[in-house]
Amino acid sequence: MTAFIVSDADDAALDHIIEAVKTRRAADRRKAETVAAATVTKGATVQLTRLSPAYLNGLQGIVAEVDRPRRGKPRATVTLDADSTNVLRYSGSRKFFVAPGVTNYDLHGVPLTCCVTVEAPAAE
Repeated sequence: MTAFIVSDADDAALDHIIEAVKTRRAADRRKAETVAAATVTKGATVQLTRLSPAYLNGLQGIVAEVDRPRRGKPRATVTLDADSTNVLRYSGSRKFFVAPGVTNYDLHGVPLTCCVTVEAPAAE
């Protein structure tokens, strides 16, 4: 398939391929949004992914609230765990201020599609 695209495809074929890729990616996004909306619930432990700024990616916490508006994308408030709160504190961000001594931080407006459900850490 790659050889065809690189050397044999004319403009019409390339346009068709590009449109097919766009359609497939849109369908994949809708599927991911549907799965996230169904699996991310209040109390779920999640890891943040695909966010900008990138230093938010990999942070973990518990979903404190889920907002599912009639219009727009569903979003969550994620209460970061102590380790993730420390990472955010020392990220150098001016957008998020984490005071010294604070062990949890509420991150508001996180799209559900950026929340990946993970196993809760085992209690010691």
